[in-house]
Amino acid sequence: MRGLADDPLGRIRTAFELAASAARRRGYRGCPHLNAATEFPGPESPVAAVVAEHRARQRAAFRDALVQLGHPDPDETAARIQLVYDGGLAGSKAERSAEPITRAAALAVALAVPSGTSPEQAPARPPARPPALPPDVSRAPQPPPDRAGRS
Repeated sequence: MRGLADDPLGRIRTAFELAASAARRRGYRGCPHLNAATEFPGPESPVAAVVAEHRARQRAAFRDALVQLGHPDPDETAARIQLVYDGGLAGSKAERSAEPITRAAALAVALAVPSGTSPEQAPARPPARPPALPPDVSRAPQPPPDRAGRS
């Protein structure tokens, strides 16, 4: 989610906002990944692998945001946020409304924010700095030398 590298809570909220936006569209039939998992339930199905990959990426994104927030248990909490996300999507499909996703987002934020901290006070750790390059490696591309051998 571009522009949110230093806003981990914003990244979690955005996942839910995107889902709610999709649920408001005409003809919304629910989460395509959950629908695919229902239609092709066998673990040997290639669809199952795609769904599993999507879920793993999503959980990793939630976990990364929680680590950046300084959450004491990012692994378990990421799994819980994913469960809340799934429930919001299922409720949205059943109710034909985005409201369950909006409620799920509020629960996810409550899970993500360290106890006793309001969402506005949640600390955001600055993104890690990239490692320094060795002195002989320049960050900027160098122009090729001209034909006379000068650079």
